[in-house]
Amino acid sequence: MSALSLLTFRVTPDECLSGRERDLLARLTSGEGGMAFGLELLATPPFSIDDPPHVGEPARIDCSGRRVRMTHAGFAAEVDPFDRRIWLHRADPDDTFPLQATLRTTLASVLPLLGGVTVHCAGVVIDGSGHLFYGQSGAGKSTLAGRSPYPILSDEMVALFERDGELVVSATGFWGTLDRDDAPRGSFPLASLTRIRKGDSLRIDRQQTPQSFLEALLVPAIPELWSAALSVAWNVLAKTPHYELTWSLASDPWKRLHEMFAVDSSESKE
Repeated sequence: MSALSLLTFRVTPDECLSGRERDLLARLTSGEGGMAFGLELLATPPFSIDDPPHVGEPARIDCSGRRVRMTHAGFAAEVDPFDRRIWLHRADPDDTFPLQATLRTTLASVLPLLGGVTVHCAGVVIDGSGHLFYGQSGAGKSTLAGRSPYPILSDEMVALFERDGELVVSATGFWGTLDRDDAPRGSFPLASLTRIRKGDSLRIDRQQTPQSFLEALLVPAIPELWSAALSVAWNVLAKTPHYELTWSLASDPWKRLHEMFAVDSSESKE
């Protein structure tokens, strides 16, 4: 299952869920055994909206106290990760985007409280280990992932945890351009971080100042959440090899990347 299997949702009123929404919840969650959230479906927005986004604009995300609010032309949602409650109003129950966006924000909000963080990146599993590729918009995360000969966790959002003293990554169930449904299940030890950017030639270097990774963290602007997320992130930076990949769309970096990862893995075991 995806990282959302860490959570379970009690929906009220349950009969207001559409069939497509039920299918989405079943696909992304295990339905049992996770941190319990109450998800209340509302006939009106859960907060007043003075200036709603126009149709076609992305959802607006901000915080009010310890709650995260999402405002969109088609829905409004409020998430309280501390009291484990969600309020969602959507104009069209047959459109699964409002529920999907709300679940994504819920995961980003609650994961720091569980010793993890969500990362805006592409994630790939190579030889049983997880490798994360992040960069600014347009750097080619989805393109790089789409060309991967290895299993892909996501081209958009990956979950990173500290578990029993080990850093691991897993799929979230959320995708960007690729929008696939074949991510490998389970968690995988984190083996590397790679910052990617486009250039005229292929080059891979070890990076000495990896603080840029912090820009890839997906954490709502609530101090308690950021404090917990940064604790995980600094541990990641201290323990994980970090690279910088410069590549062009005409190049295929996967062979070079695999060779470098294999060499560094062998050296770390000696």
